[in-house]
Amino acid sequence: MVYVYGFCDDNSVHAVAEYQQRFPNRRIPTRRVFTRVYQTLRDTGTLHGVRIAAERDVNEGVDEREGIVQMVQSSPRASTRRNARRLRVLHTRVWRTLHAEGMYPYHVQRVQHLAPGDFAQRLKFYEWLNVLNLYFCVYWLIWFQLLSLLCISMPSIYHFAKFFLNNEPFNTLGD
Repeated sequence: MVYVYGFCDDNSVHAVAEYQQRFPNRRIPTRRVFTRVYQTLRDTGTLHGVRIAAERDVNEGVDEREGIVQMVQSSPRASTRRNARRLRVLHTRVWRTLHAEGMYPYHVQRVQHLAPGDFAQRLKFYEWLNVLNLYFCVYWLIWFQLLSLLCISMPSIYHFAKFFLNNEPFNTLGD
């Protein structure tokens, strides 16, 4: 196509006519296809290869398809790229095979369920969080008590705290 387009001095209308004359048994592209292909070649320096879906299906063997399905069934949480590396095929081939089989990666289960050990882990996390909350509350309680003691003994600290914290409990301490 690029040769015919150049042969016709970058005239897409003449390129379509010339292409039809040279290749009467092929599908004839429109004039916009000629300009886009040539523009892509000028911009990137390469042309993208196109593979037809029928050609892809010929390359994919039955053993390979069964291997992909078995791999996904044995480890449904593994990514398509990891499965492709294990089987030494392209990850797009894994995707196509799974979609052809009606399977969708990462969505093997309709709902997520809790495993038997999950309750113990959640309980342990909740207990840890409560301990952390207790430490936090005790820390702030001690800090505020210390601050209130300092405010009673040193009025300048009281005015400093009242100015910067602007908190209601300091108003009950008195002047």
